[in-house]
Amino acid sequence: MEAPRRGQISITRVLRSTIPCHTLEARDYTYDAGLTLMTISDTNSQSQALDLCMPIAPNNGRTTCSGPATFTAVGGNQAEGDGALFSKYPALAGGSIRGGTFGTVAVQDGFLGLTTRQLRMYGTQIFITPSNQGLISQYGGPTGPLSVSDYGDANIQATSGVAFDLYRFPTVSAGMQFGRQTMNTTISYPNNSGASCPAGYTVVP
Repeated sequence: MEAPRRGQISITRVLRSTIPCHTLEARDYTYDAGLTLMTISDTNSQSQALDLCMPIAPNNGRTTCSGPATFTAVGGNQAEGDGALFSKYPALAGGSIRGGTFGTVAVQDGFLGLTTRQLRMYGTQIFITPSNQGLISQYGGPTGPLSVSDYGDANIQATSGVAFDLYRFPTVSAGMQFGRQTMNTTISYPNNSGASCPAGYTVVP
């Protein structure tokens, strides 16, 4: 890339930020802060302050929401069936996800406004991250981002707000000790999935 001339700021990368406005000085240097090529010229070719308001860039084609969710545990040999998102004919069904696998969750009907077909297509690309990872790992449960593999039972369906069953804990006893926990949660999904944030959740910039 050509070196910036005096009076020009060459911004080689623009960082996605929750603070979109920055004040920079127009001097003979490169401001290196992120992802997208951008060049700003100082018409007077003299050192002066420039207010740069950077639009928040799309997060790699994904939306992330944040809000409260209730988690319950599936432990031991509970819920070992293939699950509602599994299909022997994925080409016709839109996809197939085997339910109950470690590191996944069961969701409520209509989760993110998606149909069963859409969940089969995008469930492995939807990531649920509970905030209290330490509490989950304390009882042997899955940590990190969790994907979608099934619909929850009647208890999950009847829970107000957003609720998930966590797959899976090593024993039924461990799952019972974990109990029923409510914690802040982030949900990330592809923009092309047709999903939308749950009621009461906010979009994370």
